[in-house]
Amino acid sequence: MTLLTTSSAIQGDFAVITFDGELDYSTARIAEAAMTHALSGPTPHLILDLTALSFMDSNGLAIFIRAYKTLRSREGTIALAGLSHPLQRVTSIAGISNIIPIFPTVQDATSTGPVALHSPDEPAQPQGDPLEDAH
Repeated sequence: MTLLTTSSAIQGDFAVITFDGELDYSTARIAEAAMTHALSGPTPHLILDLTALSFMDSNGLAIFIRAYKTLRSREGTIALAGLSHPLQRVTSIAGISNIIPIFPTVQDATSTGPVALHSPDEPAQPQGDPLEDAH
């Protein structure tokens, strides 16, 4: 039994990865493979649909941070969509919500356009890296 499944699609200017299940140490490789595939695609703009994600530990947060750094270096963007209340809390406590925009739905994220997806505390043209010292 697989505890995490992913699917991906292109929606306009965005690659959208949908996660279903649990994102933790035992499923991190599945998530990383999906992210690597999406990051190798034609668009530098990524939305992670977490509507069906029931659990996430620090491995998931680390994957999101790595994707943020990779996309930022390519002048791309990343956003999270569809987080449950517990996942919103985790991202808030970890500070992820300060650097990666969070939207109620994928549709809300795509309707803003790529430029609007730059992190909440960052201008449209990135200057410095708020996670420069993060490992």
